[in-house]
Amino acid sequence: MTLTVDRATAVEEALFAALSPGESLYVLLDAARNHEIPLRLRAGGVPHDCLYEGLTAKALWFVAPYLARCERASPFVSWLIENGWGRSWGAFVAAGVDPAALLQHFRKFLLVKGDGGEADFYFRFYDPRVLRVFLPTSTREEAAEFFGPARLFIAEDPASSGAVTFTLTPGGVAPAPLSLALAPSGS
Repeated sequence: MTLTVDRATAVEEALFAALSPGESLYVLLDAARNHEIPLRLRAGGVPHDCLYEGLTAKALWFVAPYLARCERASPFVSWLIENGWGRSWGAFVAAGVDPAALLQHFRKFLLVKGDGGEADFYFRFYDPRVLRVFLPTSTREEAAEFFGPARLFIAEDPASSGAVTFTLTPGGVAPAPLSLALAPSGS
């Protein structure tokens, strides 16, 4: 499903309205969900980096996760929301740090140990379906480590056709609906 321009504009406005002063909006993208993502990032001149490094990044660039900075009303952000919203292409992050610091932070979570501690597993935290389950079930300590310099995560919410935000509180992760003020289709 492709969003109408009006609906996509409402989503974009809600995402940027969630920022606090001094913060930037970033998106963690999953190119495994759409192979056009890395091509669009490059062609659009969008500031981005692959979360994978070295040979892994070179071999898996077309299915790798990416961190990109979002600019209001940019062609890439418009394309991403119009075509990717509701398709689990990624999750948004609000942070007041430079992209390099955020990239280094998230790279720490790509591989995690299993319960027995013997094997490494890829942790697909950039997939909103995973993020929506992981954050609310994390302990306060796990969540604090994962949030790091991020203040807010935003993921599409298929249950409400909207979005949900996650913030870190003294009691743990607090999910809250994000109003998108979407008019019904055809309005």
